[in-house]
Amino acid sequence: MSASPAVAAGVAQPTEDEATAAVRRHRLFTGPLTNATLKLGDCSPGGVGPGVTCMTQIVMDSTKPNATPQNRPIGFALVNGQWEVAVW
Repeated sequence: MSASPAVAAGVAQPTEDEATAAVRRHRLFTGPLTNATLKLGDCSPGGVGPGVTCMTQIVMDSTKPNATPQNRPIGFALVNGQWEVAVW
């Protein structure tokens, strides 16, 4: 498997666990996504802000029946040693 564009560019990127934790801490207008599950795809150096933008497959609430995965890019930035969602 080849390295993601972020790794190839020498830019740090979160692990899947770190990215999932960041999404679960992130607050949307509906509140936190405490039951979100996430699969991390390729990450590229952030084009909009600091950090990286990663393709993800996210389920907003894995406890709901018929919860469907969404494919979406999410930006992550390392803040004080912890990955946070930077661009939703």
